[in-house]
Amino acid sequence: MTSNNPNNDLKAALTVAQRQVERLIRDHPDQFPTYTEGGRWHFTDDPWAPGWSSGFLTGMIWIIALHTQDPWWREQAEHYCHLLEPRAADEETHDIGFLFTPSWGRWHEVDPGPRTKEILVRAGRTMAKRFNQNGKYLRSFVDPGSTFVDIMMNVDIIFQAAELSGDAALAAVARQHALTSRRFLVRGDGSTIHEGWFNPDSGEFLRAATHQGLQISISTTLATAISLPMTGTILRLSCPTRPQQPLLLLQACFNWQIFWEQTVKVTTATAAILSRV
Repeated sequence: MTSNNPNNDLKAALTVAQRQVERLIRDHPDQFPTYTEGGRWHFTDDPWAPGWSSGFLTGMIWIIALHTQDPWWREQAEHYCHLLEPRAADEETHDIGFLFTPSWGRWHEVDPGPRTKEILVRAGRTMAKRFNQNGKYLRSFVDPGSTFVDIMMNVDIIFQAAELSGDAALAAVARQHALTSRRFLVRGDGSTIHEGWFNPDSGEFLRAATHQGLQISISTTLATAISLPMTGTILRLSCPTRPQQPLLLLQACFNWQIFWEQTVKVTTATAAILSRV
């Protein structure tokens, strides 16, 4: 049950998270959980997608380290970053941003140095290798002709690598993929599709598809939520004089309205019901 003081609620949530994460890394050191079954963690790779969630645990450790200012937590945060380091060259996953933005990205934000810069640039360049010049999109792990709306959550690592290295070509890759995603993965009503298929040789858009949700025509909450930072990323990192700017701002407003209707209102209503149980 929540209190009337948001600060107390946040403090209580952080306390629970700290306890759970500490138990996890003490009981299963140097391992990254992927899913649960029967209430127990599995540490094997995701059976469908190449390992993509390891950065989330590392990011939680960083949040706790910064919140507590405890040297032990800072040591763990850096240690788990080092465990992820080899994956900066991993060309099997399209979720390099999920791996390195919450981990090495947070480290660089807190304490920037040559090493954090090197790793982030390497990770961004690896992600940029997925770019299909003909279709102007970053390919998913599924097929050279496939892209996911989820990939928009990974373009920041390319933008950051471009900023840190001064490589304008990297920024162009990220920007072009973002604009392609807006054009083909966002519907006219602001909702989104999960997957788009292209002819990788000609760049022609072929069809919409999905690996999430009941059917192609629906918009999952995840996809809609991802479209919010998608439009924000383009607005923040594209040239302010681009003619797409007013349209992108309008798109962001549409996406927020859809997200509010699908998620926030439902979650709020559910929480209100549960608080009375």
